[in-house]
Amino acid sequence: MKKFLLILVSLVLLGGFAPSIFAQSDPSIGLFATPEVRFPIGDKAANYKTGIGGRIVGLWGLPSLSWLSPTVDTSFAFIPLELGEESFFSSTNLSLVRGGLGAQATFKANERFSFYSRAHASGYYAALGGDTSGSAGGFAYGGGGGMGFLLSPRIALELAAGYTSYLGLYDDVSLSIGTTIRFTGPGNGAIPRSDFSAGAGTGPLDGYIRFASVEIDRVFPVLYKYYDDHPMGRATVINEGSRPVEDVEVRFSLKQFMDSPKVSARIDELDPGQEKEIDIYALFTEQILSVTEGAKVAAEIRADYEVPSRGGRGGSDGEVVTLDTYNRNSLRWDDDRKIAAFVTARDEEVQRFARNNASIVEDRGVKAISRELQLAMVFLEAMKAHRCTYVVDPSSAYFEMSQDGQAIDTVQFPRQTLQYRAGDCDDLSATYAALLESSGVSTAFVTVPGHIYTAFRLEMSEGEAKRTFSRSDDLIVTEDGSVWVPVETTILRKGFLAAWAEGASQWRRYEQEGKAQLLPNSESWKTYEPVAFGVSDFEVGTPLRDRVEEEFTGEFDRFVNREISGREQELLGRLEQQPGDRRLRNRLGVLYARYGKYDRAEAQFRSAVQGRDYVPGLINLGNISFLNKNYAGARDAYSRALELDSDNETALLGMARVSYAAEDYGAAEEAYSELGALDPELAERFAYLAAGSSGGGTGRASESAQIHSTIVWEEEEE
Repeated sequence: MKKFLLILVSLVLLGGFAPSIFAQSDPSIGLFATPEVRFPIGDKAANYKTGIGGRIVGLWGLPSLSWLSPTVDTSFAFIPLELGEESFFSSTNLSLVRGGLGAQATFKANERFSFYSRAHASGYYAALGGDTSGSAGGFAYGGGGGMGFLLSPRIALELAAGYTSYLGLYDDVSLSIGTTIRFTGPGNGAIPRSDFSAGAGTGPLDGYIRFASVEIDRVFPVLYKYYDDHPMGRATVINEGSRPVEDVEVRFSLKQFMDSPKVSARIDELDPGQEKEIDIYALFTEQILSVTEGAKVAAEIRADYEVPSRGGRGGSDGEVVTLDTYNRNSLRWDDDRKIAAFVTARDEEVQRFARNNASIVEDRGVKAISRELQLAMVFLEAMKAHRCTYVVDPSSAYFEMSQDGQAIDTVQFPRQTLQYRAGDCDDLSATYAALLESSGVSTAFVTVPGHIYTAFRLEMSEGEAKRTFSRSDDLIVTEDGSVWVPVETTILRKGFLAAWAEGASQWRRYEQEGKAQLLPNSESWKTYEPVAFGVSDFEVGTPLRDRVEEEFTGEFDRFVNREISGREQELLGRLEQQPGDRRLRNRLGVLYARYGKYDRAEAQFRSAVQGRDYVPGLINLGNISFLNKNYAGARDAYSRALELDSDNETALLGMARVSYAAEDYGAAEEAYSELGALDPELAERFAYLAAGSSGGGTGRASESAQIHSTIVWEEEEE
């Protein structure tokens, strides 16, 4: 019966452990060796004396089951027989050799101490020596237990006791003090652990975390802010230790171009053998824009963690990786919005160029005409006077590159374009947009098949725009009602009006085919922030002011004449037939006023109100007085209009604005409140009026352009 049980145990051990042993990847291997003292027990103990021997146990650590280790258990012993001899080494003795398979279960008490139990099933060979000879073999089984004490990451001291039954021979118990040595692997419960610190137990741990499948994308320096919350790579984090780890923080660092490591991922817990895929992020400094050629730099990805089963001690493992960078002018057209990062409106040289030329609008412009339109006109003429030229780069043309979203293009920063005085469509468009944005004008990029150019926003409603411009189909009106002017910068040598007409023509053509797209930079910047770094120390010169003024004045006059001439002749012809028609007279006055011909406008408005009060004419007279800073005259005209029509929104707006400008904030708030109740949308456009006396000074300074240039003219439909 005992033989049957022994064979059964052996088969279970072999069948259960053998597949596991050979299936494990990266196991731990250890060896337990010890001398032993053997004490015979049982019915046959009287025939044997106390013996000596040794034991060698091979241990196989299972990463997936750290507390259990399969074993190859061997021992040898020298047992004197009890034949009445007085000497310990009697003339007759027994030599025993045993070998078989088993298992060891280990249970941790604390950082250094552990308890274990062992069991084995073996075969043995016994031989008599001395005065008597003979041999025999058979099966043996047994078990035992003990206590282990870790001395180092490779060596443990073991105190053990065991029992072995040699079937058909005798039984004994053994006592031993030996050592277990780790040969390979991280260790587990039975095998000394590589993560054990033999010091005071407070030092940092390592060897738990390994990074696999680390893939870092090549970095575009111009998008350095983008990588703060958009992954630039990915990796797999694996816990190769024998214990769970918690509070894992993975950081990416690059000394040359980062102030501090960037936390890429936080993992609450990672069990032994568990892996997790993570994204890698980086917060670069603007110093990365100094990369003028592609470069390879060494970076580090590191994981910090805690091991709860080791008293919460911390650990850290890292790996050095290679980061490739493109040069700072590189861009991939997989997302056209990326060009917004090149619109460097805060570049000091861009601002200096813009301010020097924007002052022309303040000195020579017409306040009644859209400030945005005049700035766009003067900046294009300034670029032309600066001798900026459209040049196609055959190795980096938008037409070719935009067809392949993975192709790498080269885009110049505005300072570079102003320095080189040449660029292709994306270079000139980015420069033009930067000049406008630096002066407070909202811009967008227009993309059509194989081409990109600029648009800027007019601060007026769709209805106002259609009443103001004779060619309203040259405008882009979006779903939210915003109005944009498209400008084809590649033909800047032909002037603003030609560039506007060409941009509008392309938009109409491709928009009908569903192939035109408007990309406002304010939206694009939410993903692709512009850089604020001067890409060089080059100081951009500014064109002669007299030349820019001359070009601007000529183009502006052509624009005004184009807008006025046709409609003026039509209205004058109708007035010859109906000289007393106040509506026609007022409409002609509004046409003159919108284009800065205030004297002619005032004459028409006065004719419209002559003989009896006419509300639209009174409001528009008030507007003329307001533009001329005749606040008393403006207040009088608005008051007369409100006496006739107390709910007139335009008159209420005029009263609020003139009161605000005259620093009568109480009257301004009262009129603005009434306006808000009647027309909330119109009131929202002039929200600065709600500031009242509490923000009067600041409001007037910051809204000066809006206060005196944005005028709502009153017209009566026929």
